[in-house]
Amino acid sequence: MKHWTFTVPGTPVPKERPRLGRSNTYTPQRTKDYELLVAQYALVAGVRPAPAGQPVSLRVWAYLKQPAARSTTDLSNVVKVVEDGLKVIAYADDRQITRLMAHKIQDRVN
Repeated sequence: MKHWTFTVPGTPVPKERPRLGRSNTYTPQRTKDYELLVAQYALVAGVRPAPAGQPVSLRVWAYLKQPAARSTTDLSNVVKVVEDGLKVIAYADDRQITRLMAHKIQDRVN
């Protein structure tokens, strides 16, 4: 079983809900940009796609700064943006992910 490790620098961007345009829905640009960033770092790390149908494991560590407001980043939305950024790069479809481990590490500076 092959495995790859890579780091996307900066603050993780959670997956945003699709927006409603005049005649269609669209993915917010911030989300698309972060998915592309994930894909770029995966490619540089040498990530190659698993054969279609082959199970894939995914581990995500999200390092976040303590938010100024009381709102917090939803870890599942961070995982989703990483999953979508890895489509085609690491697997044909994120349905191939059979094992998922995710951690949110939040800096609690007072």
